[in-house]
Amino acid sequence: MTLALTLPSPDDRWLGAFAAALAECAAQDDVSLVGGDTTRGPRSLALFLHGTTPETHIPAPGPRP
Repeated sequence: MTLALTLPSPDDRWLGAFAAALAECAAQDDVSLVGGDTTRGPRSLALFLHGTTPETHIPAPGPRP
């Protein structure tokens, strides 16, 4: 997964709790944080999960035949 995190100012207490909770959730499914970005601004969080599914596919959204 990758993470984009924007905070108005550094908040060590919030970041520590967030990092611990994210690591706990990720460990449940053997997911790794492999990159991302941190910036300063209005609080915003975007988490992207990347992966594959063996021998199956996820259909694109839209009308089905």
